[in-house]
Amino acid sequence: MSELIISGEIFKEASQILKKEFPSRTSERGNFIIGTIYGDIHDVGKNIVGTVMSSNGFHVIDLGTDVSYVE
Repeated sequence: MSELIISGEIFKEASQILKKEFPSRTSERGNFIIGTIYGDIHDVGKNIVGTVMSSNGFHVIDLGTDVSYVE
């Protein structure tokens, strides 16, 4: 398993621990929708941005990975 994938998994676990320890300030600034585009299954960067936005007062709506456009 690559170091990038391992670090992404560690980041997810650490983020969950930190969310429990620190009070949330969501919905103060609005909604932030994030996802990775169809064909891209990597989510390390998406998760980092989502965590930063959440900790800065945004309600993050995570669409996940490999998201296709639906009309």
